[in-house]
Amino acid sequence: MKMTTLPSKKTALGSLAIFVALFSILRSSLIYEKLSTWRSFLPFSGTAFICEEGRYTTEVVSTDPLVIYINDFVSAKEAKSIIDVGTPHLTPSLISPPGSSSHEQTLASSRTSQSGALPPSSPAIQCLLTRARTFLGPTLIPPHQSNDLTFGTPQLVKYNKGEKFDEHYDWFSTPQPLPKHRGLYYNRVASFFVYLDTSPDLLGGETWFPKLEIPAPFSNSNENGNRTFGDEKWTRNVEGGVNFKARKGSAVFWVNLHANGTGDRRTVHAGLGVERGMKVAMNIWPRALF
Repeated sequence: MKMTTLPSKKTALGSLAIFVALFSILRSSLIYEKLSTWRSFLPFSGTAFICEEGRYTTEVVSTDPLVIYINDFVSAKEAKSIIDVGTPHLTPSLISPPGSSSHEQTLASSRTSQSGALPPSSPAIQCLLTRARTFLGPTLIPPHQSNDLTFGTPQLVKYNKGEKFDEHYDWFSTPQPLPKHRGLYYNRVASFFVYLDTSPDLLGGETWFPKLEIPAPFSNSNENGNRTFGDEKWTRNVEGGVNFKARKGSAVFWVNLHANGTGDRRTVHAGLGVERGMKVAMNIWPRALF
């Protein structure tokens, strides 16, 4: 597949980012998602899982690249259900080396967390994927595209004390073959990183975007010397860029690709080392098809 030339920074997302950003601003007041209520029995629990009406607010952190902070994206009950389903599948995390395919994965000292695939058929995970699909709207994902094509396999990740994930991209350098769909290729057009749980004593473990510069007023510095703003949901890293604090129930959403389908290098990010306690999160990766 022939890729076109990377666009300039000023026009990278073009009308796409502007539309999505304005759309998010308009609905940054309290949002009610019109989701159907699902009643399905959770494995081994004997109790029904109810997908409740989603209720969250959004804050546009950056329009270029597009980064949106989502408050209360997942409820405590939903988070617990997802963790219960995914925890038995946690294993040492793998990485795809630069230039490799999504199927070529290996252990690396740059990623020391635990991770595991989440079954999309689980009622709790279906609930959150539907919420993510509603959030995306028709701009990034065609309305007729089914959920099995729209999302890659969601992933549960857990970071204990001392664990981290160094700087990396979520997008692939070249589109990947779509499993079970001959002739179709995909890349991760965007990412949701959803904070499901944190221990009360959590220290560190922020999600760091070193290339993200935000022209916003700052409040006083915190104890680590990082200047804070946004109600301390995110902070300015002393080495540059922005740290997003792990807050239970919230999520960070960002667009990975330029309008021409190539990866945006400004979306490089890292899971900073956990100094104390633990955090559990979920990766959701919407796909662009080629």
